[in-house]
Amino acid sequence: MTAAPGKGIYSATKFAVRALTKTILLENQKYNIKATSICPGIIWTDSTIDKLRREGLTKDDVIWEDDIVKTVRYLLSLSKSSY
Repeated sequence: MTAAPGKGIYSATKFAVRALTKTILLENQKYNIKATSICPGIIWTDSTIDKLRREGLTKDDVIWEDDIVKTVRYLLSLSKSSY
């Protein structure tokens, strides 16, 4: 995650989600409750294709919705001993 010109609100909300997740994690460690956040970058979706192409990006330059789904499934599959 990084800040970027013209992306102030977007960057701020990404940082806020990360801070909130870390707070939830720290406040609930004593109960063995875990928390994580997934903050993907540019995602190739039906609603972003045109904009991404105008910016000169291709399918290989970005991640796909399915990549996020796979990540969430992986995280949910971890046993308690994994973390």
